[in-house]
Amino acid sequence: MQIKVIGLNHKTSSVEIREKLHFSKSFLPEALKKLRQSAKIKEAAVLSTCNRVEIYFTSSCPREDAERVKNFFSSFHNVERSVFEFSLYEYSEPESVSHLFKVASGIDSLVIGESQILSQVKQAYKIASETKTSAKILNRLFQTAFEVAKLVRAKTGINQGVISIGSVAVELMEKALGKISSRKVMVLGAGEVSTLVIKHLISKGISSIIVSNRSFERARKLAQVYEGEVIRFDQYLEYIPQIDIVISSTSAPHLLIKKGDILLAMEKRKSKALFLIDLAIPRDIEPDIKDIPGVFLYNIDHLKQ
Repeated sequence: MQIKVIGLNHKTSSVEIREKLHFSKSFLPEALKKLRQSAKIKEAAVLSTCNRVEIYFTSSCPREDAERVKNFFSSFHNVERSVFEFSLYEYSEPESVSHLFKVASGIDSLVIGESQILSQVKQAYKIASETKTSAKILNRLFQTAFEVAKLVRAKTGINQGVISIGSVAVELMEKALGKISSRKVMVLGAGEVSTLVIKHLISKGISSIIVSNRSFERARKLAQVYEGEVIRFDQYLEYIPQIDIVISSTSAPHLLIKKGDILLAMEKRKSKALFLIDLAIPRDIEPDIKDIPGVFLYNIDHLKQ
């Protein structure tokens, strides 16, 4: 029995492909159960973030099981294998083990050393454990990965400097706009990425921040910590005409901001430039918005540089 991993990430695939194979947290237990049934795999865990989708599994028939996992990607998401297969990587031991160690340690991240990935790996393991798709072999693998990640962060300087998607997004804004302290910003979402974004916005001297989230209470608490304004989620489109920068990082399964919304907003803005940064997978902002004059749209892949 050996440990294998099949997946894709920001190095091998575009955001368009990653969002097609993304597993939302709420569907992960169902996905793991179907994976075990359809692929006949005893142990499995799924790691799905904005930058990667990976399935770790045990296998006694590596070639056959790898085909079953690839077919599972296709059937569960209703996506033809030809769309994503060229972006996949496939590792067996010992490469599969070292790969997880690198992922958990932040070595394989888009932003080297970012700390969010470790909590995401722990969440993936927790869900696999609760679903009972992780047993003796994967339990040992993930627990060792956590120890390695802790050791790497303690013994190296990997987590020094700019170490989060949120902080890099703010750097991107500075490069595009110059000084941003006087800009008005709206943040959609109240999760970890949104929190990091707001934290770095504050460090740059921005005082005008609006927070909106499907859970009003979560948005209110986040805004309160950083002395921002909170609005209800059904109102965010109304505020865009008076905003300079919109940063979106929600778990919505559908687009939140469409081309028609921005066309209307730009009329009210009298074509004053609008900057949109979409950090969500699946994406929150319709890609065609980039074609509107005066609108600058960036997604997670634009942070690579």
